[in-house]
Amino acid sequence: MFLKDKTVVLQPGEHIFIPISTPHAIINSGKKVAKALTVASPSGFGRFIREVGLPAEADGTARQQPNDMALVMKIASEIGDVLLGPPGSRP
Repeated sequence: MFLKDKTVVLQPGEHIFIPISTPHAIINSGKKVAKALTVASPSGFGRFIREVGLPAEADGTARQQPNDMALVMKIASEIGDVLLGPPGSRP
């Protein structure tokens, strides 16, 4: 997890609170597909994940399919999220 002023590496079972309007980026630095529980309230983030997320393959590996970035930008704009840069950018 990259935040404006720090980097946090979460281990299984750990959590982090990200205050509203905090620039952040999340990556999976492991070799396996990561699973996370996200609680975002109030937010349209659930809609964002439903519409632009890519489910894992049946064996749990990441799907080898690019995201539809036009759709990502459209939904992000509609729910009020601001993308700070291209995928992989850090605050």
